[in-house]
Amino acid sequence: MASRFLVAKLQVEALKGCASLKSLRKVADTLPSGLNAIYAHAMRRIEAQGAEKAMLAKLALLWVSQALRPLRVDEVQDALATHYEQGTFQFGSYDGDDIPPSNFIVSICCGLLEIERQDGPQESTPDSMRYFRLIRE
Repeated sequence: MASRFLVAKLQVEALKGCASLKSLRKVADTLPSGLNAIYAHAMRRIEAQGAEKAMLAKLALLWVSQALRPLRVDEVQDALATHYEQGTFQFGSYDGDDIPPSNFIVSICCGLLEIERQDGPQESTPDSMRYFRLIRE
């Protein structure tokens, strides 16, 4: 039952980018219906955003999905502002000017991440009290 709601949520997220009724119909006609196909579709939408946004989205998804505990919004933002040399074991360099806004992170993850408070979603809660949640079955 929960997977049907997840499929519907991810399908609605895919339709948000439509600028006209015609494009909405075109996208709606091509949306996949199975959960794995929906995830693949979301990943294609992430890839289509361009290299920088796609890399940032994949890193956010990686951090949140592999964490041993829920990550606060500010922790994910700091992780994304730390740059590493690919293929090395050197420490990364942190750039405080490169912290992406939380709503930008959610947007580029195309519905696969959302922000919630531990006891439920609330917009007025500071980032240090809100957590990223990976959307999964």
